[in-house]
Amino acid sequence: MLPWLALLWACAVTTDSTRSSTETFENTTEASSDFTSSTSPRDKERTSKYSQVSQFVAGNFERVRQDVALGGGEHLAALASLLEVPEADRPAFYRFAKTRFSTWFPSERATPEEVVARLGNDLKRHTALNTALP
Repeated sequence: MLPWLALLWACAVTTDSTRSSTETFENTTEASSDFTSSTSPRDKERTSKYSQVSQFVAGNFERVRQDVALGGGEHLAALASLLEVPEADRPAFYRFAKTRFSTWFPSERATPEEVVARLGNDLKRHTALNTALP
């Protein structure tokens, strides 16, 4: 019975080494890709901003939906902050968001990704609130 145990232990060690090497390679490749894929610091800032907005909307979807419908609230204010809407323009942003509710949330099945895409498209076209997402 002892020889079988030694054989199993050797297999486990070999598998763990291989897995560790594979993970190290994948992590190194991913870091290199992240570093070389950015063409400029501004592109990285926009991607980061989009990522933050996407994560916020996804994590607070129902509350964002309610605040947009009301044209105000804590989550809509946080969204305006993430979008870097100047304080002086926030009341206009809240009114704008309320008027765009049916576009951003066209049905109960709207996803966070769709909402962020619609929001970004609208902001690109709205000259006074041009805090466009990429």
